[in-house]
Amino acid sequence: MVERPNISYGYGRMMESLLASNNLDAHYVKGMCEYFDLGNPVLGLYHLRIASKGAHKEAKYLYGVLLMATGMISKGKKILSKLTEDIGLESVETSWDNVQASLSHLTVEMKEVYVDSLISMEPELNCHPPGVNTVCYKCYHAYLMTEFFEMALGLNPAPAAA
Repeated sequence: MVERPNISYGYGRMMESLLASNNLDAHYVKGMCEYFDLGNPVLGLYHLRIASKGAHKEAKYLYGVLLMATGMISKGKKILSKLTEDIGLESVETSWDNVQASLSHLTVEMKEVYVDSLISMEPELNCHPPGVNTVCYKCYHAYLMTEFFEMALGLNPAPAAA
């Protein structure tokens, strides 16, 4: 887990070196900082994609959610489904906790495209049996997107660092 990605701003040369050697953690940190703090979403997604393709779990999670949030829903769903298949639901939840803790130190703002994407992902009203306090395969991705959406609104505080 990366507790404070914004600290990387003070280590420019080291980050350049780590990025040049294709360090996945450096790409993950650079991606988060570029996307959220520095207002460079294209460059941010580029670095998150590199870390994601290199099997960095948190990068894969964040990259998938951001793709869904920015309208590339089917691509994001595919990435998150594969991640869940590969590491299991519990590990995906841990990845979200880690991502959320890292993002709590960056400037995460709500964007109109997030709202549009979330609305387009809304599952059917009764997509799983009443009384089941969980999500089903039909609403799983909408649930993940909702968690990100609520974080961007400041509704769900980051979990305490372990």
